[in-house]
Amino acid sequence: MKTGGSVVGATVVVVLVVVEEVAAVVVAAVVVATSVEVKVVEPDASAVTPVEPPEHAVASTAQHAAIPTALFMATRGDTDVKVQLHGVNPRSIALPRMYAFAKKPKWLAGHALFLVLLVIFVAAGFWQLSRHNSRSHRNHVVESRSSEPVVDLAEMVPIESAEDVEFRIAAAEGDFFGADIIVRSKSLDGQPGCHILTTLDTGTVAVVVNRGWVPLGVCESDAGIDIAPPDGTVAIEGRLRTSQQRGRFGATDPPDGILTTMARVDIERIQEQTDQRLASVYIEEMTPSSTQLPVRLPEPPTDVGPHLGYMVQWFSFAVVAVIGYPLLLRKQARSHYDA
Repeated sequence: MKTGGSVVGATVVVVLVVVEEVAAVVVAAVVVATSVEVKVVEPDASAVTPVEPPEHAVASTAQHAAIPTALFMATRGDTDVKVQLHGVNPRSIALPRMYAFAKKPKWLAGHALFLVLLVIFVAAGFWQLSRHNSRSHRNHVVESRSSEPVVDLAEMVPIESAEDVEFRIAAAEGDFFGADIIVRSKSLDGQPGCHILTTLDTGTVAVVVNRGWVPLGVCESDAGIDIAPPDGTVAIEGRLRTSQQRGRFGATDPPDGILTTMARVDIERIQEQTDQRLASVYIEEMTPSSTQLPVRLPEPPTDVGPHLGYMVQWFSFAVVAVIGYPLLLRKQARSHYDA
């Protein structure tokens, strides 16, 4: 009769590590293969034959026995000992140590600058998208209203909402009166000049008429070319435009007195220096001129402009920042780790 037996033990090692007074639990399951002496007993035999464990088992036992100590020391950052772990990347164990440099003041400032620039890039991209959408909507309004039938201005008075009739083509008949008003700093085809405003009395309401553009030399000369409006009753046709308002930046006009020059077509300001009731819109005259000056203004532009391209650029900057900054941190971390 033959009897025999073997025993294999398994040991689970749990390592509890405290890193910089912050409790962190690192659990490493290590199976330490141990072998015991196996005795084979033969009937009527007095000798006992010991069986030695294989060499690879002894080496594996020594390696696994060193793992808990190495894990503890590497996590604490007390050593640069690198242990070849089965299925465990030593770099992943030391990630807090690798990226410790990112907590330094100069890197914290870099993080803040990165976030600020990222917000600026994204906000600028959406702002350009908004401008593109507004420009596209305006172009649609210009094209659709310009194609509508010509309307008599007298039939539109009173105009309840000037924005609802802007860019409509309107006809008006009446007499020009009063002195011309010069609108400063207006260019045409790259040449500096100004616009000439004159008021037309239609009998029911007075309307400001932008008669066109003249070069800068005429604008500044008191004895320049005669640009006075025609005498008598005239019939004009032109685009209806809303009163211009000063934006966040721009020139201002004196609030009092009689103005002969203005920074923009401000109907409310012109109303203060005339007794005639003015329409809430003004007309950009399109009627062919019998003289060389003033030059009639061109149609409003209907191109979408460069806003869509600018939007793509800003969003591209944001994408580059989102991808590039983490790569920079990773490169810096590797250089610190390998040092």
